[in-house]
Amino acid sequence: MNSTSTLIYDTLKGLSAHAPEQHAQIRQALYEQLSLPFDKQLTLYASVLGPFSSGKLSGGENIDKAVSIALEVLQEPSK
Repeated sequence: MNSTSTLIYDTLKGLSAHAPEQHAQIRQALYEQLSLPFDKQLTLYASVLGPFSSGKLSGGENIDKAVSIALEVLQEPSK
């Protein structure tokens, strides 16, 4: 895993391990560490972080899939 993959993986693990009240802080830390523009933050939230926070994605296989989706979102050109 590269550093971005590891950061996303750790963020997803953090979301699954902490109470929903802490999820905004966890997501914001990811956004800041990756220096993401607002449109990428929204896309990443809608595609991966939101569903993961709500429990729609969970478990080891889904974490790997979520990391892959997140990396695809980050590679898309900004609008």
